[in-house]
Amino acid sequence: MKLAVSSRLFVLILLVSNSPLAAKKPQADHIRELQTTAIKNKKSPAAHWGFDPNNYTQWSSHSLRLIPVYTFGTQNSVPGCNLDSYIGKNSPYRDEKKLEAIYGFLPENTLNPKAKYLDQTNLYDIQKAALKAGKKNIILVVFDGMDWDTTRAAALYYNGADKYKIGRGTGLHFQDYTADGTSQFGYMVTAPHNDGSNVDVNTQKVLNPGGKMRGGYNAKKGGPAPWKAGEDIKYLIGSSSNKYGEHAYPDSANTASSMTTGIKSYNNAINVDPNGAPVATIAHEAQEKGYSVGVVTSVPISHATPAAAYAHNVSRNDYQDL
Repeated sequence: MKLAVSSRLFVLILLVSNSPLAAKKPQADHIRELQTTAIKNKKSPAAHWGFDPNNYTQWSSHSLRLIPVYTFGTQNSVPGCNLDSYIGKNSPYRDEKKLEAIYGFLPENTLNPKAKYLDQTNLYDIQKAALKAGKKNIILVVFDGMDWDTTRAAALYYNGADKYKIGRGTGLHFQDYTADGTSQFGYMVTAPHNDGSNVDVNTQKVLNPGGKMRGGYNAKKGGPAPWKAGEDIKYLIGSSSNKYGEHAYPDSANTASSMTTGIKSYNNAINVDPNGAPVATIAHEAQEKGYSVGVVTSVPISHATPAAAYAHNVSRNDYQDL
């Protein structure tokens, strides 16, 4: 019996050892080749990051573009869980009082009677409503840096065909999965409360509350939907340092914190308000109700997006404390 086991193991090792010799040569990765060439030449006829078509990587951070939202188990759900509570005629961007509640002020050129989009803080509202209703599992999945255009590019690459021009899209699992008819689609504003806040990580204080540039969303400049371009492409990457736009672009820390706490704060903030005061997250609220909580991440846990699930800090860069 021992001999038989040893023989099989020996054969298995031989097969594993020899398999690379018999393996077929991998097919060419055209996307990788395209990107490699673009980086080398610093330009590409296919795409570019930023507003300068002659500079492949002019911009390497987030932008103020509207971001797609896919929900599952929300259609015909309890009040507050349904995405329809925050989009279309119920968009907070159609209501002056709702905007003031979200930002703490009324952002210039942000009130839009035709707005169909929700705000990123509404994702917290959905989770809060689900928690109140006693839903068994509440899961927030964040694709950091992924937007409508990159999703469409992925669907095109995966399927070898351009199957849609607008809307939810098709071709990727989360696009086609209906969750028994309970899935919904929308798109959200990710603007921060402000940009340009200076902080002291040792004292955990914000030195200039309100920063240097406020947030908001001008649909005329940024576009009314992810697939409809606005009038001013520079507007999407405005910040306190470049003065391209009238509203500040967002970062990972502020956007993740908005989805976990329901408030807007400054860029670089981890679950603290614009003045630096800690704000309870949906995970902490769930724990108080007896839920088990956890974080699964493809990056270090101290990075901004996963850190927003549990930590509080005036700066995303204070890794030792996060």
